[in-house]
Amino acid sequence: MQGRHRAAMRALPDDAARVHALLDAIDLIGSAPDLDETLRRTAAVACALARASYAVVELSSEDAVVRNVEHGAVPADAGEGLTLDLLAHGAALGRITVRGPEVAFEDADRELVTRLAALAAPLVANAVAFDESDRRRRWLEGTVKVAAALAPTMLPDDARAQLVAGVRAASGGSLVALLEPDGPGDDRWHLVAHDGDEADAIEAARVLAEEIAAAGDGGRLLAVERVAGVESLLIPLQTQLASPGVLLVDHAGMPSGLGALERQLLSTFAGQVSLALDRAQAIADRHELLIAADRDRIARDLHDLVIQRLYATGMQLQAALGRDGVRMEAAITLSVRDLDASIRDLRATIFELGRGLTRSLTGEARGLVDEYAAVLGFRPALRFSGPVDTVLAESVADEALLVLREALSNVARHAGASAVQVELAASPAWLMLRVTDNGVGMAPDAGVASGLRNALRRAETHGGVMRTGPATPHGTSLVWLVPASR
Repeated sequence: MQGRHRAAMRALPDDAARVHALLDAIDLIGSAPDLDETLRRTAAVACALARASYAVVELSSEDAVVRNVEHGAVPADAGEGLTLDLLAHGAALGRITVRGPEVAFEDADRELVTRLAALAAPLVANAVAFDESDRRRRWLEGTVKVAAALAPTMLPDDARAQLVAGVRAASGGSLVALLEPDGPGDDRWHLVAHDGDEADAIEAARVLAEEIAAAGDGGRLLAVERVAGVESLLIPLQTQLASPGVLLVDHAGMPSGLGALERQLLSTFAGQVSLALDRAQAIADRHELLIAADRDRIARDLHDLVIQRLYATGMQLQAALGRDGVRMEAAITLSVRDLDASIRDLRATIFELGRGLTRSLTGEARGLVDEYAAVLGFRPALRFSGPVDTVLAESVADEALLVLREALSNVARHAGASAVQVELAASPAWLMLRVTDNGVGMAPDAGVASGLRNALRRAETHGGVMRTGPATPHGTSLVWLVPASR
């Protein structure tokens, strides 16, 4: 392109040729598809119109250069330089600098580059505005994707992994890492999640230990140059429930550092990250509170049901000692039956106590039932039997929760029910989920809804079955049966 413009200058050295070349140049700049190409073309045509060997276009913000694009090379015997401001709507966007050969610029060259700067400035301003709008759109999409990826039952560690991936996708960074302190008030911070090269993330945590602690303790964004020519941003997370954290973001695509817009967007996104981490921590805390409540309930059940039943059984056996053979046999038979019932209750209690503070399907199922209570207008009855929390593979537990959600959604949308019973029963081999409502039931000619088809496919994928049918005296029953560990 530079050669084409120089040829035009030699062929038509009059003012008309210069105006024609300037209009061609503006048309070329205006047709650029993005900001980077706009700046590249501006630098190239500045070289061509001024018959220079080198040009650089710089964009500035708050007196700092945020982006520059060069064309050509500065020769060792370069003469004077010519610098012009890019002004649009009364504001300075940056400047164009051209360096000529040993011969000084002619007045006509200066005039032509001056006109180029005046005509190109609005085009550059439009490209800057479009670029900022596009970056804001990408950040908004990234925020939406991260929020959508955080399921209500997601554990804090999974939430952290999703969040750093979302920040990297939105920012275009080469590395995003999340660091947390070893303990309250501790100056030592450790890596808890990253997206990018793991060795680089570990090295960043080591090299920037003091800066990370300063950002976290001071609650302010810091910019450091860990790698030559690449700016690393340290963004504190202002959490209330979750552990405090600092996000480290490297952006290899901007040697001069992230611009003011990126910093603003990263800071805003950090607020969303903090809220998401607090939400994940609140869900985890809620699960632990549910477990504590379950333990209190189990203690009451042991006292009210098992211990009192065993005491009553002992009294029955003691009273049977003075009876004749027939009445003694009947009393012993009744006592054995009561003992069997007590053993079953104890077994169920042991299964629930055995789950500890790890993931609890019973707790998550209770949370899901509580969630749908507001939608249904009543709380579904929930019943467990067997080792629901101890023998199931995690994938089976996930699928069971998805099927339960779909079943409750169908009841809320179609059944018109006033009561729902949910049963989760497990053995070392099988898991059964049964959802029964007292609604209007399924029409005889009704097809299978898409959600139920998904539930059927989930069962078949795990080698199980699903059946739907009428309930007594009215309503619908769904039974979902799958292997416990497949």
